[in-house]
Amino acid sequence: MGLLLVDMQEDFFSRSMTPEPADVIGKAAELLGAFRAAGAPVAHIHTVCAPDGSNAMPHWLPNKMLCVAGTPGVLTPEPLRPADGEFVAVKQHYDGFVDPGLEPWLREHGVDTVVVCGVYTQTCVRAAVLGAYQRGFRVIMATDALGTDDVDFANMNLAWLGARAATLLDNESILTSVI
Repeated sequence: MGLLLVDMQEDFFSRSMTPEPADVIGKAAELLGAFRAAGAPVAHIHTVCAPDGSNAMPHWLPNKMLCVAGTPGVLTPEPLRPADGEFVAVKQHYDGFVDPGLEPWLREHGVDTVVVCGVYTQTCVRAAVLGAYQRGFRVIMATDALGTDDVDFANMNLAWLGARAATLLDNESILTSVI
């Protein structure tokens, strides 16, 4: 079993979000600590865009650029920073599995189930869940450690994903019965 942290980056946490960014970070840090203590694989999926916007999502251009390489916004909050030996997948759009190293790294580490947390539930988290599911991984979504900027759309996506591609569990359930 492995943990996937999706877009846990300062630019996303600087925007309005539900739950509050500190709550999402705290719940994700709780999972991260447990996975690290268990010696379980951890992978981070980060959005990183070129300063000139040449590889950014078109709807971010020209003036909504986020997670620009070399800026503080691309960084992960301190409690969630990648540690040595953890994989960091880089993407510019929604799906972290476009990084050609992510799936092989998970497989090399014996991962058959991924616990996914991150932001935003209805976009990049959804894409990571579907990317993992399409590649044959069992997927658990850590519902306490997800953030959104659109609660209704996120809830609709959670219901859809929970009925098809993922098991929805809170941190307590994950920490007591899964790892």
